[in-house]
Amino acid sequence: MSQSKPDTLPEYATLMAAYHEAHRAEFETMIRDLPYSATSRVLDVPCGDGFYSALLADRMEPDGEVIALDVSRAFLDEVEAQPRANPKGAPIRTLEGDAMRLPFDDGSFDFVWCAQSLISLAKPWQAASSDAVAALAEARRVLRDGATLGVLEHDELHHLLLPWPTKLELALQQALRADFRRTKGAPEQLEVGRHLRSMCARAGFSKVDRVTYVTDRQWPLSDGERRFLEMYLAQLRNRVEGHLEASRAGEFDRLTTPGSSDFLLDQPEFEMACLDVVCLARKS
Repeated sequence: MSQSKPDTLPEYATLMAAYHEAHRAEFETMIRDLPYSATSRVLDVPCGDGFYSALLADRMEPDGEVIALDVSRAFLDEVEAQPRANPKGAPIRTLEGDAMRLPFDDGSFDFVWCAQSLISLAKPWQAASSDAVAALAEARRVLRDGATLGVLEHDELHHLLLPWPTKLELALQQALRADFRRTKGAPEQLEVGRHLRSMCARAGFSKVDRVTYVTDRQWPLSDGERRFLEMYLAQLRNRVEGHLEASRAGEFDRLTTPGSSDFLLDQPEFEMACLDVVCLARKS
C-alpha cells in the first residue's frame, strides 16, 4: 500500500514521525487495547518506519513475533534502526513485500495491523473491487479463523480539529479537496475514515467494531507537540496555496506564520483535538 520508491523515504515520513512522537502516549494506549496475546504471530502491513511494529512487539513476550512488511526498503531500514522500549519483547522480522500480494499462506497470523495506509489507495470508498477493499481481503486471507484485523485511519477533513474561524475552516476544507483532486484525482479518499466499517464488511469480515480515539492538547504545548504542529501547518500552507480566495488566504497566513502576533500556537487560548479511528474486523 506504500506509494514510495523502494529506496527512498516519502516526503510525508518526517511529518508522520513527528506526529507519532507527539502522540506516543495515546498510541501506546491504543496498542494495549488491541486483541492479540503476548505470544501471538502479528503482521504489521505496511509497516512504514516501524513505529507501530515496535509498540506491538514491546507488549509481547519473546515467544511471540512481529513481521514488519513494506514495499519500501528505506522504510524497512528505519524499522531495523527503531529503538525498542522493551528489549525483552517479541522479535521483529522485516520483510520486503506488497500488501496486495502477501507472501504468506492462508491463516498464518493471529493478528494483522494496518495503520494509515488506505488513504493512499485508489477510490477506497467505492466498489468491492477497489484496491483498498482488495488489500483488506488479502489481510483477511492470512488471518487464522477467529482472528482480528486492526485498521487505524482517520477522516482527513476531521482529523485535527484546530480553532479556526468558522468561515476559514470551511474554506480550508474546500481547498484541501481541491488540492487532493489536483494531485490524486479523487478527493473522496480524504474521507476514508468514515467508510472503514463498510470497507471491512465488503472485504468479507463478519463482525466489525469501530473505536474513536481522541487526543486533546492545549497551550502551552510541549516541544514535540509544537514541532509536529508547526510542520503540519507548513504542509497545510503548501496544500491550500492557490485554492483560497484573497481574503481567506490573508487570514490563513496570519494564523499560520510563526512570529505573527496571531500565530495559532502562541495563543494562550489555543486548544485542539485529534481524532483517530480504529476498526477491529473479525474473521469468522
